[in-house]
Amino acid sequence: MDEPLVPLQPVAVQPLESLATTPAPTPVPAPEPEPEAVAPQPDPLIEAVAAIVAQTARFHERSAAQEDTIRHLHARVEELQADQVRTLLKPVIQRMAALHAQSGEAADRAKEAGESAERDLAYFAVALEDALGLLDIESIGAATGQMFDASRHHAVQVAATDQPELDRTIFRVLRQGFTYSGAERVLLPAQVVIHRHEPVDAS
Repeated sequence: MDEPLVPLQPVAVQPLESLATTPAPTPVPAPEPEPEAVAPQPDPLIEAVAAIVAQTARFHERSAAQEDTIRHLHARVEELQADQVRTLLKPVIQRMAALHAQSGEAADRAKEAGESAERDLAYFAVALEDALGLLDIESIGAATGQMFDASRHHAVQVAATDQPELDRTIFRVLRQGFTYSGAERVLLPAQVVIHRHEPVDAS
């Protein structure tokens, strides 16, 4: 038995003219890859020169430090040697200082008595000062009327006075003081007699 026929549906057909006028889609170009940055290559000659300069600078720094250390050691050795010499010579210096004081006192007594030996004794005191000067030792110059200074003078006696302006001034120098030239501390303080003000009792 034959199957019944199915009627065909109409199909819309686009004219050829419309197909020819439809633009084709424009292809989008793919983005080009960016070129990679090329790192500059170090110059071996420049690096070698820089290394030599750095080594030279370090060498000069070490040399300067060593020279500074040598100078400090040399100065310290000289200081220790000077201290040793001063320690050994101190008894001699004390004796010469005592002779200086005795000659000064004898010159004063000879002057008061009108004797001619005063000039010779004064010359002897100057000669002692010159001899001490050869050892780089100088007098501190303690003198009558100066203000007492405990760092340079040693008060062995006190003389009373009713004049307040003379209080703590030197009345008499028993032994001159001496020190090394340029030293901060006195080697031998001067032995002095100082004034002490004592008000007069009005009663």
